[in-house]
Amino acid sequence: MAKRKVTQERTVYTHTELYSSAEALLSEAKETQATYLILYALIGCAFSLEAYLNFLGKEKIPFWNQIERIPIKNKIKVFHKQFNIIPDHSKRPYQTLSELRKFRNFMAHTETQHERNSWEQPIDVPIEDREYPKMNWEKYCTIANAEKAFKDVYEIIAELHKKAKMNKGMLGIIEEAGGKIE
Repeated sequence: MAKRKVTQERTVYTHTELYSSAEALLSEAKETQATYLILYALIGCAFSLEAYLNFLGKEKIPFWNQIERIPIKNKIKVFHKQFNIIPDHSKRPYQTLSELRKFRNFMAHTETQHERNSWEQPIDVPIEDREYPKMNWEKYCTIANAEKAFKDVYEIIAELHKKAKMNKGMLGIIEEAGGKIE
């Protein structure tokens, strides 16, 4: 049987895959209002930014392998210096980034939590309809916060992408593939 040589290659932009997957979770969360979907959408959004920074760093920063493990806020400082960006951390999108980073770090290193609240409730409210105390991370898991995070992460990535004069790997393009048959 005759054979031929086939060579295939594929590049997957993981940051885009993470962002798109998290966006799908957010879309479902808008329909169901499920906190767990919002939680994972926010985590995926945060991870997509981190993955993008790693992608951009490998492409544009010659010493990236020496700093790849520094905190995300320091990575962003490196890019701002490299691309002459002067951010205003007191407003969006960078203000949102600070909140998202704290949320991501808390969720990555969390421990069991306990909360106790007391309040008065009308006697005619059924016991099964009572509310439980919410943890701070649960309070952060809102559709509004998630939508803001997605919009602002996209804005930051788009700004970095443009300033870096990148021609590949923008959000929305998940992969590049190709090959040859001889």
